[in-house]
Amino acid sequence: MSLSTHNGSRIGGAGTGDVVEIAPTEPARPVVFVVETNSSSTPILLSTAINARIRCEIFENCAALADALSQTTPDLIILDVSTDGTNAVEVLHALSQCAYPGVLQLMSVSNVSMVEPIRQLAQLHSIQVLPPLLKPIELPALRNVFEHLTSTVSQAGMPQIRLDAAIRSGWIQFWYQPKVDLRSKTLVGLEAFVRLFHPRKGLIPPAVILKNADDSSLTDLMQHALVETGLVAAKLAELGLKPPIAINTSLAALQTLPLSPAFRDFASKGGQQRNWVFDVSEEDIAKHLPVVNSLGAVLRSLGVKLAIDNFSGRVLARSAIDALPISEFKISPRFVAHCHTKSGHVDVCKALIDLAHDLRSSAVAIGVETAAQCQALQGMGCDVGQGFLFGHPLPFEQIIAMLRQRSGKERSKTAARAS
Repeated sequence: MSLSTHNGSRIGGAGTGDVVEIAPTEPARPVVFVVETNSSSTPILLSTAINARIRCEIFENCAALADALSQTTPDLIILDVSTDGTNAVEVLHALSQCAYPGVLQLMSVSNVSMVEPIRQLAQLHSIQVLPPLLKPIELPALRNVFEHLTSTVSQAGMPQIRLDAAIRSGWIQFWYQPKVDLRSKTLVGLEAFVRLFHPRKGLIPPAVILKNADDSSLTDLMQHALVETGLVAAKLAELGLKPPIAINTSLAALQTLPLSPAFRDFASKGGQQRNWVFDVSEEDIAKHLPVVNSLGAVLRSLGVKLAIDNFSGRVLARSAIDALPISEFKISPRFVAHCHTKSGHVDVCKALIDLAHDLRSSAVAIGVETAAQCQALQGMGCDVGQGFLFGHPLPFEQIIAMLRQRSGKERSKTAARAS
């Protein structure tokens, strides 16, 4: 029986083979992950799991959970919903990013108003949600949940795949999520998301291949993304659309950009490169400050645009930001989640939006899920929104179908007003 608690430490590295099938430790036993910051329910959860012959692991925060999800897919995740719901929102975002196929069980003390919004948000993310458990947890209710749990998801196992092998094998795809102008509600960009489809396991969480990828493999991924998104941009241009396409990458990979065949090819055509925006995290920039000044000059000479992903404003000094050609500040979904309800988050969002404008950049809110959030952000002067309110990440063909459908609706509305 495996019983453990986690406080955010990183789990061990990948194997050396291209593809290694990892057999579950206890294939016949269901796996349960619990996310609870105060551990008040840990004793009853662990003891009941032992009696039900279930592997149960406790995590104190979303970061620790996300780390473990790259190694194991549990059959059930029990999520504690606090009064403000911040941690729960972060967990849902992580589960959505990894296309979690299991079941979610919410739990909370009584009278927590965030439980119902979190349940609705989980359903919006296509996650199966069980009725919430009240804390302190009653033993019969918990037993009932565990007794009906099967090991279907965890028993399938999690393949450990090297990124370079996945690229060579043709298992990498890119799905696209719309970025929308908050005032006009028109499409102003797309973000490319990595998706890995294993020939036997199906959709695999991106963290499985990205977590332990080295700089060389991440550079190969960026080159692959340049080619694929270049083709997508050409198809969009045929429809009269030229939205910038965002590619998530690292500063180390960007240093190779001038030598990229795809980039040089597109840049040589009429002296214009494709309309790309490269998303880098503020943590990546903070770790590589010595290269920021020189790299910034190179990227500016190439006309390359950068976006700071999951921006919090707490990591980078103003001088580091000034050294790079930042065109977008993408506000962390942690703040966007409560931009319409909590004064502290309102203040943070407004400050980050004002900072972006002060630096002549766009403010992009990521993780916009509701119309209330959209309205609040618009009132703060935020420029662009990205999230499930405007569309899920989808294969390119479905994005095209969605754009055509919306275009048809707009033409119908225009015709109706004219008549």
